[in-house]
Amino acid sequence: TAAAKAVYERGSLAGKRVLALGGAKNHIILVPDADEAITIPGIVDSFTGCAGQRCMAASVLLAVGDVDNLLNKIVDRAKSIEVGPQMGAIIDKASHERILGYIDRAEKAGAKILVDGRGKNPGQGYDAGNWMGPTIIDNTTADMEISKSEVFGPVISIIRVPNLTAAMAIENGNPYGNARSRRDSWMEGTDIDRYEGQEYLYYVGCTGSYDTRAQRAARALGTLLDRAGVSFGVLGSEENCDGNEVHKLGEAGLF
Repeated sequence: TAAAKAVYERGSLAGKRVLALGGAKNHIILVPDADEAITIPGIVDSFTGCAGQRCMAASVLLAVGDVDNLLNKIVDRAKSIEVGPQMGAIIDKASHERILGYIDRAEKAGAKILVDGRGKNPGQGYDAGNWMGPTIIDNTTADMEISKSEVFGPVISIIRVPNLTAAMAIENGNPYGNARSRRDSWMEGTDIDRYEGQEYLYYVGCTGSYDTRAQRAARALGTLLDRAGVSFGVLGSEENCDGNEVHKLGEAGLF
């Protein structure tokens, strides 16, 4: 993206090593036999966490076959989110208007709005914020703007596909590469354990998972903690980028 290119150029001219992940379009594949207990909250939390304003927020749901029963529950959960107490505002007016534009154009192009967050507001005392609620858009296609552009808001579009092969083809055609690496590749060659209720959770984050230099640092610190006998574990491939899993696990401490 233009922003990532500008950051890269300025950083490189200053003699810095730069990793500029300036755009994203993250897909989630939903299959009929998905575990409801994990899938429904996972999908909704992903596209509404931080009001969708983070690099790894889900923005396209690839619905394989007959998954309407799961989609209905995803819709119900999204509708239950209270704007304000449970989901924050959009960062500024320009971003708010840009997100609304994506939704409006998708609807005009023939998409169906299952959950409409436009006009949602927490009410008195929050009037100055740039608010909107979770938005789910059905009947989109891979070539639509909403399916290709980074919306960067609490919006997820549904593309219906007949089988897993078709879903993978769309995902693998994604021009962005930030979701293509294995989150746990930095652990290879170590004796670091998966988190199973140990005293501490070692959270690595996006940079530690994907940046080569940060991976080395994550391995070194993890190995040091292991050799020191610290009771800790990592989430590995189950780790996300927003830190929500730390809250969910109720960690005793965080390195």
